[in-house]
Amino acid sequence: MADKFLSEVIDFNRDIAPYRIIQIYSGVGSGKNYWVETLAKQGYNILLITSRKATADAQADKLGGNRWIDLETICQEEIGSKEQKKVVVTNAGIEQFLKKRYDLERKDTHIWNYFDFIILDEAHSLSADATFADSPFYVKEFLDWAENQSSSCKIVYMTGTPAIIDWVFEDKEENPEYNYLNLFYECRHVVPEAVIIYPYDGIETDIAYEINKNNRRIIYFANSITRMEELVQKLLDIGVQAECIGVSYANAEQTPRNFPPQILDSTKKIEESLVTSEMLPDQIKCFISTSKNQEGINILNDDISMMFCEAQDIDSVTQMAGRVRKGLEMVLILYNAPLHKENYDGDEAFLDYVCVEGVNEAFDICYGENKFSQSAIDKFSSIVNKKFDNIRYDYLSKKFKAYEGRIYGFEYILQSRRFLHGCVKNWNSMCNWPNREAFLECFYPAGEGLRTKEEKISDLNQEICDYLKNNNYLGHTITKNDYDIIAKEIRKIAASYGIEEIIDLPTTMMELPEGQEWVFEMVNNILIEVLGTIAEQERETIRKRQAEGIEAAKQNGKKLGRPALVFPENWNSVYTSWKAGEITAKTAMEQTELKRTSFYKLVGMTKEK
Repeated sequence: MADKFLSEVIDFNRDIAPYRIIQIYSGVGSGKNYWVETLAKQGYNILLITSRKATADAQADKLGGNRWIDLETICQEEIGSKEQKKVVVTNAGIEQFLKKRYDLERKDTHIWNYFDFIILDEAHSLSADATFADSPFYVKEFLDWAENQSSSCKIVYMTGTPAIIDWVFEDKEENPEYNYLNLFYECRHVVPEAVIIYPYDGIETDIAYEINKNNRRIIYFANSITRMEELVQKLLDIGVQAECIGVSYANAEQTPRNFPPQILDSTKKIEESLVTSEMLPDQIKCFISTSKNQEGINILNDDISMMFCEAQDIDSVTQMAGRVRKGLEMVLILYNAPLHKENYDGDEAFLDYVCVEGVNEAFDICYGENKFSQSAIDKFSSIVNKKFDNIRYDYLSKKFKAYEGRIYGFEYILQSRRFLHGCVKNWNSMCNWPNREAFLECFYPAGEGLRTKEEKISDLNQEICDYLKNNNYLGHTITKNDYDIIAKEIRKIAASYGIEEIIDLPTTMMELPEGQEWVFEMVNNILIEVLGTIAEQERETIRKRQAEGIEAAKQNGKKLGRPALVFPENWNSVYTSWKAGEITAKTAMEQTELKRTSFYKLVGMTKEK
């Protein structure tokens, strides 16, 4: 893994200066906020938008900037003045600004004209937070408006988990002013040693055992405050001491919940400790939080080894695991835990999408010339919000629009859940070390995202074919000893892909010399033998299988990677030109005929040489 921070990798003149829209993917823990601090030290006017209040408070303190959009201060002088502007605001802060302060007719409210950079930290929140909040909708519209209305302000999207917001950049990829920086391979990032799927039922017993018997420190991310309350009570009932438990949730001071007084009293101390020292207090053995702390904070304690997550989407789990900066021994995903919203309906979302035009027509008919008054907007928006979960009012364009972030966000979560449940159906193979490692790669894929079944099959065929060719098994008589060696290697290769994916392996895709057709039969026979062996295994209880999986994760340090990409013949010359700034990344991809993810993966492999 690379050990450089983002600020050490980015070349401002090459990567930033020529562009107006920049997307930065550098993995969790790569130092994105520190890079923002370097921009501020260079004197740039910066509006930093982040999804969490705790993060905003911390960044405002580090930058020495304001925590709100103060028009009176911001608009005193134009851009380029000696008075530097540094503002840190949450997604909710942008929502409130648009609702209460923005006025199309007042140019002093067009704040994009007063900043060199508008930076969206934790950009994945445009979809991830959209499943439970409205503020990401307003942030997206604000950034789009700033992009179109300002000729000088740069818009920067930063995230360690970009897949969930691919939709944001669909109309930007052909824009010459857009630059996608995939720096995952070049920057350091936080990755757990093991990611394990685990049953939710009775989890309090396992947590209590780890705390009381194994003296572990644990972090638990719950999907709701209600779940936190239930878990805390169960832990207390089975003997975990109250002083060992810490909780954290949004608006804790304003909305006290059903926690014991001792636990509530420690909440503020924990919050202060996380801000000032980025450490959990020593006495806290089990820290339970909502998604409030899944982003933006650092936890520097070096004795936290386990994390339990009720979230079931890849981005959330990745962000949560990244909070522990030293890296975790294992992350356990509670695959059957209750979610925020179980009844998402894709048909309903589509219906909302096509109803937007009708909603705007109805608004115009109902209010006519008075439709832009605040009272009319508020009244009609209230009606629309109750009827249409995926339509919101845009204060910039003064129209109702589809809430695309919410639609895509739920679809992404459902995709992740389907993936998890597919793993559960093949639990025996998932508990096997190679397949558990393949699962880990799916959660930390270095920018490639989840591969389709067809892609995995194609890659597997190619790897088997390469193995046979490279070891000179083609064109020679195969002895019994050769057969045993080949069978062992193919079993290992198959296991690294997840045996459940190759039951319908199309071996005819393998390109073999004429007269070597016997190889197909041999490979198929070996794979049938492997599958038959798995089928004969007696199924054990879920908890026993998971215990075995955890033990394997602790003891086995073997890493099984994916098949290496092939370097194009012109790679060295094109890479050298791109690195020297003579051509853009887009041009380099065209010349090498590589997709974006494959291009950056080869960049990383080149740097490692």
